Amino acid sequence: MPHDSGKLAEWTKASYALLAFAGLCFLTSFFLNMDVGKSVEQAIPLSGGDVGPIEVKEDYSVYRIAVAQTLNASGVWSFVGGEVLDEQKEYLFGFGKELWKESGRDYEGYAWSEQDTTFDLKVTFPKKGTYFLRFSIETNQPSRAGSVMVKVTPKQGSSLAHFILGILSLVGAVGLWMWVNVQNAPTDRRSRLIDDDEW
Repeated sequence: MPHDSGKLAEWTKASYALLAFAGLCFLTSFFLNMDVGKSVEQAIPLSGGDVGPIEVKEDYSVYRIAVAQTLNASGVWSFVGGEVLDEQKEYLFGFGKELWKESGRDYEGYAWSEQDTTFDLKVTFPKKGTYFLRFSIETNQPSRAGSVMVKVTPKQGSSLAHFILGILSLVGAVGLWMWVNVQNAPTDRRSRLIDDDEW
């Protein structure tokens, strides 16, 4: 079947355009993920406590909430739960995660240690105003669990959608380029490749 070199050239250009679009999406995602403004940092005791006030100046502002806790022994776990409160400290929504630390030896006698003592999430505040975060902590060994460090940082915007679009565009660009340059390679070019392999 004869190849339409003009159409193949157009498809190649389309793959390059998709690649450029993917790069633009990744750059936009990187920009939106940048910090803007001042962070709020606070240590929360095991008895729990509030973080704030968090002054949100624009509607649909995105903030990153980073949580970390030191666990000082194997077998210690801790569930850190958070609530987002409005200016009157009324509940809006919640989040949380179990943190843990484990160690031991495998069947060959080698020591191992694993832990998961941090988590973060991005929250979009739909309306400007004053907000608070309220944390509660449950742990199986209070004497071996440290305080919880919380850092709340304003971001330029939500980067997830652009990042996903960038990945999809990159996959599409690579797939289209492969289809044009491998699947639809001219027959004489394939023959030369076969002849070269025979040598």
